[in-house]
Amino acid sequence: MNTHELRDFLKGFTAERVALIERHEAGARVVSHYDFNNTYQYVISREETHLSWLGHALAELDEPLPKASAALPVPALPKLGKKVEPSAFRPVLADDAALLDRFCERWRPKVDALTHARHRTMLLVMMG
Repeated sequence: MNTHELRDFLKGFTAERVALIERHEAGARVVSHYDFNNTYQYVISREETHLSWLGHALAELDEPLPKASAALPVPALPKLGKKVEPSAFRPVLADDAALLDRFCERWRPKVDALTHARHRTMLLVMMG
């Protein structure tokens, strides 16, 4: 893979990760349950670290961090009262899981085939 192809590869991966991070931030704003919201804060913090790694990798290729590839909406929730059952947030949490699964299904084969060992390892760490 030449430098131009590597730059395009990292830009595409990063743009999708930015979209997922923005989606998690939006999810955290609607999921008020304390334990779930704390989990979102942990996930977002970890993703911001990953995003900084991607930013450094792109900067080495003289490429800025791209914008999100697409806006990923948060599923609508019914009007919630003061006492909310944790199950009320299932649509948002299940959607997050599905989005991450699809991201990994799309990118894992491409990352596995990446010949740049340092970037391949970094991306595999991000996908878990």
